[in-house]
Amino acid sequence: MSAHIHPFRPTGVPAAPSFDLSGRAALVTGACGPIGRAICHGLAHFGASVAVVDHPSQDVQGVVAELEEAGHRSVGLSLDLLDTEATTGAIDVALDAFGSLEILVNNAGINLKSELADSTLDAWNEMWTVNVTAAFVLARAAAAAQSTRGGPLSIINTSSIAGSSALGRGNIGFSATKAALNELTRELAVEWGPRGIRVNAIQPCQVETPGFAALAETEDGRSTIAGMVGGIPLGRFARPEEMVGAVVFLASEASAMVSGAVIPVDGGNLALNAGGTIPR
Repeated sequence: MSAHIHPFRPTGVPAAPSFDLSGRAALVTGACGPIGRAICHGLAHFGASVAVVDHPSQDVQGVVAELEEAGHRSVGLSLDLLDTEATTGAIDVALDAFGSLEILVNNAGINLKSELADSTLDAWNEMWTVNVTAAFVLARAAAAAQSTRGGPLSIINTSSIAGSSALGRGNIGFSATKAALNELTRELAVEWGPRGIRVNAIQPCQVETPGFAALAETEDGRSTIAGMVGGIPLGRFARPEEMVGAVVFLASEASAMVSGAVIPVDGGNLALNAGGTIPR
């Protein structure tokens, strides 16, 4: 008796997943920060043209120059994400430069830390505008362009472990916006899935930055760092470049069936219960 073969299942050895981004264009916000810069270089390394977007106070053209010197196509845009109308037009910059936009990385985010009693409505609104509204506005504009031009579109939001578990230490506004960004990711994935638009997010834990180096200069700061590292099973903070693998995966056809996912890139931090113990 011959073996039953499922009519929809291909036979033979499946092809290896492709991480190639050649011919695709990406727009990355918050592109001059440690994570954003690493993402720009990572996407470009795998073949994407990259629109570098960041606040006017940042060296946007410096990152563009780095990419171009490495042989990659790039364009820069200085943009204040608090200007919602200007934010909408950012997608057109990428379209004008590259002719298409297949990847949007909403990486920009701000954290105006404050204990609740000392917080201001202005700071609260600023965090919501940059961390959530700008991501929504850019996603909507990218989806509108995809509807007109066709082709694939992968939207990747940079969330945080703070969107899934409270951090304390004055992070209430930041945490609330990242929780909202997680749900925005899921809702857009569901609404736009039938159009072939994939929407996902990554959740970094604490990432090595110059700010943590400054914090380590005081005894209280070192104690705070030790407490944070103590909650990460891998025993260290993440490095900016360690966000690249997840982003490239989500941007490429290797993740063609992944949408609505919020993926921790956190060394196991969210896997650890507050009452758990890590063997050291």
